[in-house]
Amino acid sequence: METIERDGVRIAYRVEGSTDVARPWLVFSHSLACDHTMWDPQMAAFADFRVLRYDTRGHGKSGAPEGE
Repeated sequence: METIERDGVRIAYRVEGSTDVARPWLVFSHSLACDHTMWDPQMAAFADFRVLRYDTRGHGKSGAPEGE
């Protein structure tokens, strides 16, 4: 799992699948109260694609901004 910080918030993400830069990208976003692991069962089916999975703010290993 990698992380990037943007506007003071840490976002955790994972890039998987094909390393061929010509392959199309898929982006998986999870539902409320989950994290990127909800997509684990589907990953084998998408091995020919480049896949980005991430934890939305306040979920999994991603941070949450303070305030409202």
